[in-house]
Amino acid sequence: MKKAILGFQLLVVMVFAAKISLVGLMNQEIHMDAESIFSVAQARAESPKTPPVLRSDILSLPDEKNFESLLDERKKTLDAREEFLKTEEERLVSLQGRIEEKLNALGAAEKRLSVLIESRKAIENEEFQKLAKVYESTPPAKAGSMLEKLDTRTAAGISMNMKRDKAGAIWGYISPQKAVEITREITRSQNVN
Repeated sequence: MKKAILGFQLLVVMVFAAKISLVGLMNQEIHMDAESIFSVAQARAESPKTPPVLRSDILSLPDEKNFESLLDERKKTLDAREEFLKTEEERLVSLQGRIEEKLNALGAAEKRLSVLIESRKAIENEEFQKLAKVYESTPPAKAGSMLEKLDTRTAAGISMNMKRDKAGAIWGYISPQKAVEITREITRSQNVN
């Protein structure tokens, strides 16, 4: 067992020594590459200045004209697209303005309609109050038979505006089916308000 541990330690030392020698060699190569790079840069600095090669020297004249015509075509296409987009934007802005005008007109119409509905409800309620007084002064048996013959909405409106004791006396003379219909209309109209 001791021999195995000693052999393993020897192996680790040898690997470590190999790594150290590799690092030394790599460092030496890097130093040599840096010197060669500096010598190339120094040689370039010392060489006489030559004019740089221009791209136009490489391209032939027909290619330049072709390139210019392609650029002109592309510019025309982009200009046409830009003009189309400007026209479309103006059309959309105009359309948006018309939509906003119509929305404003609808809002104003809605307000007028709501005022008219409220006015109509107030007039209708006033009429129901007047009729309720008439029904309250009528004998309960006769008032019950009269309410029985009215449409459900009108009967509900009159009943809601009557005093409780008078309405209760009249309801005794209304058929159960009609009383249920009137009650449904009363609860429906109270839920709406």
